[in-house]
Amino acid sequence: MTAADNQLYTLIISFFSAVGTIGAVIVALYLARLNRKVSLKIDVDIFEFPNTPDEEYVFIQVVNDGYQPVCVKNILFQYGIFNKTIIRER
Repeated sequence: MTAADNQLYTLIISFFSAVGTIGAVIVALYLARLNRKVSLKIDVDIFEFPNTPDEEYVFIQVVNDGYQPVCVKNILFQYGIFNKTIIRER
């Protein structure tokens, strides 16, 4: 093995090492960005209790699936096209 061959092997190994490092940084930045997104799971149901057949109730469940803190500031119901009612606002 000559000195030129040794330098070529060192160059090739350094190149792949640099490509691997850049790839690791890109993956780390991508994974860090995933944690910033707000991810909510929202379930809405309308039901009646057996003792009150004429009254309907709305059940809303909001679960934070992400790592970002979330604050619900208001709830808006829409019935029909133009009727909007804010139930609670902070």
